[in-house]
Amino acid sequence: MYRNLNARVEVIVPIEGRPLRERLWEIVQIMRRDRRSAWDMGSDGRYRQRTPPDDPNAQEALGTHLALMNLARRRGVV
Repeated sequence: MYRNLNARVEVIVPIEGRPLRERLWEIVQIMRRDRRSAWDMGSDGRYRQRTPPDDPNAQEALGTHLALMNLARRRGVV
């Protein structure tokens, strides 16, 4: 997969409001738990896709996209 590492822009901004920091932290934790659509780069430079647990109902088996969609539905956003 092509990665745009030379022509991209990254921005850092402070998140000062506590509710926003908590919401972002929740999103980061969902992404860290992802075992379906996440990839890890090994020390050899190769990427390996994480393996979901055998239990299809486990939180880690959902993947980031579905977990965030479920979170938005619970909050009444969508």
